[in-house]
Amino acid sequence: LPAFTAFRMNFLNSVKAKYFGASSTTPLEKAIDAATVDNQHQQPDWAKNLQVCDMIESRYDGDISASNATKRIQKHLKSRDPHVIVLALTLLETTVKNCSFPTILSIGTKSFLTTLKDLCRGNKGPQIQQQALDLVQKLGIADVYKSTVPQFFEIFEELVREGAVFPELDTKGVPLFLPSRSDSTKSDASGSIK
Repeated sequence: LPAFTAFRMNFLNSVKAKYFGASSTTPLEKAIDAATVDNQHQQPDWAKNLQVCDMIESRYDGDISASNATKRIQKHLKSRDPHVIVLALTLLETTVKNCSFPTILSIGTKSFLTTLKDLCRGNKGPQIQQQALDLVQKLGIADVYKSTVPQFFEIFEELVREGAVFPELDTKGVPLFLPSRSDSTKSDASGSIK
């Protein structure tokens, strides 16, 4: 009888999801929420941000982890709470710096870039605008993305044409594109890549 009850509950949940939308939150989505919406301190929690990156990279939600993560981050970029948006932008930059190409491609979708471009126009306040402009600039000038994800360069150029004032580039910070772990093992003792 317990097996039948479990079967019936799974069936009812699948029907509910089909007709009313899935209401259950995945562990990856919960981790993204913990790093943004549920963050009580309103400061980036680097452990939570890196946990999200690890979950994306380990394909916690299967092959759609990157897509699920960027959709959830995009949802938080549309928040009415400026603190949530700032934390979502920080999480977004963390994923760009720490996740592989499927995540970058998910960020390069028209829908996601439209959300990012809207933040660059300053409707949510100057701090959010500057943080969004900084990220768009980094993505737009990164040589590695010019041929692989030209949408980043296109949105950057569009904002330049519109007269956006970008923040000064931080050349001392961590670059957006880091060599893969396999590339770093090919360096010799002097640090130069073979």
